[in-house]
Amino acid sequence: MSINRLTSTAIFVLAAFVCLFDCRAAEPTAPPSLGSQTAVPFGPLVELLKVQTVRDKVTVIAGKSGDMHIFVASTNLKKVIEVTVRENDVVEQRTVQSDISPEMMDAAFDIKGNLHLLIDTQLFIFENGAWRISEETPWKEAGVKPLKARFVPGSKDLIWAFQVAGSETGAPIRLEIYGFGGGPAAIIWPWFTTGSRTVLVANSESGYGPWVAVEPEGRLDSVVVGVDADRTGNVYLLYSRAQGGVSARPSYRYARIAAELFKPIRDNDAGALDKEQKARKALAVEGRPLPIEGGHQWLSVDPNSGKAFVSLRFIVVGDTWSDQISWPLEGVKLWNVRVAADLDDAFSALTIGPASRSAQGKENVVRYMRLSGGAWSAPIEIGVASVGSFFGLTGDALGIARAVDGRVFVVWPTESAIVGRWILPNR
Repeated sequence: MSINRLTSTAIFVLAAFVCLFDCRAAEPTAPPSLGSQTAVPFGPLVELLKVQTVRDKVTVIAGKSGDMHIFVASTNLKKVIEVTVRENDVVEQRTVQSDISPEMMDAAFDIKGNLHLLIDTQLFIFENGAWRISEETPWKEAGVKPLKARFVPGSKDLIWAFQVAGSETGAPIRLEIYGFGGGPAAIIWPWFTTGSRTVLVANSESGYGPWVAVEPEGRLDSVVVGVDADRTGNVYLLYSRAQGGVSARPSYRYARIAAELFKPIRDNDAGALDKEQKARKALAVEGRPLPIEGGHQWLSVDPNSGKAFVSLRFIVVGDTWSDQISWPLEGVKLWNVRVAADLDDAFSALTIGPASRSAQGKENVVRYMRLSGGAWSAPIEIGVASVGSFFGLTGDALGIARAVDGRVFVVWPTESAIVGRWILPNR
């Protein structure tokens, strides 16, 4: 077979594979009838960062004076950029870090009002008008290597959530089986590991509080899926349990961790142990299984009441779970949704999809909805999302946050910019 013919065949197979994947993922499904859309005032489109989009990541956090801070990890620019929005204008753009393409990014204010940004496991603090790198982290103090570091939103001061090797928490060794292929040609190999466990650590006036570990001595990994806090310091956690290998199948649990667990106790407590012992001597927590199986994602908590919206399906008050709430948009993928607590035990949702596609099949409608009293409002269309690369993704560049005055700011990607707009929900 000639080289040209081989090349043509390869291109055809690749194109067919990409088309199959893309078309199946974005296949439009008509949503159920929801009646007429509710008129919700929203502001003009704000261009946050003009850039060709690919697989960008976005983090949005509300400032103390009604402004919004949007952090964009641009694939094209290989930079993390802070964009500050006040009213309908971009009032500041700052480069936090260059030559970087992070896997994760998160932001939070500490009790003094200083803004912190985690880029993977590297901490940056904004002070005196500039960003600086800081080594002031609980894992640095304890001398352990973290994974998947993030902050717990909604807490008064910083609460850190991250994973450490299971050996750090006293987890037992387990056997995992990996392999590929089938029949006599299959390749299978064993792997012994302690996996990883999620730990949470709070800042305090006297330093870091006790380490709180999620099922530290169990045989399964614990991984944060969603986390939030209320104003009194209670932490609400949605997490998965799983082990690696060919038989890996995650299960999901929900936990409410009392604020008292994070407070330092004098003398011989976990907060006063030698640094190297903090993970090993962490306080243990274990959640309860969710009422239904399947994939789960997202958790948001009303900061005043502590009412939790879990996995887009349940309202949880204390130990009481609501009936399953119907999701009004068929075909929307979990990674194309973001949620935020609104006022009066309500919750806002930003979604992309199922589809309002361009000729190239890359554009999807952006919708806003509000959950109140156990029912969703009719979704309103507020824009169209797309990316500037055939191999790009829209889901990571979604963001939503509520300002102190009750307005909601939402963010999504277009082919040539990251954009956003204010929404004033009907209450």
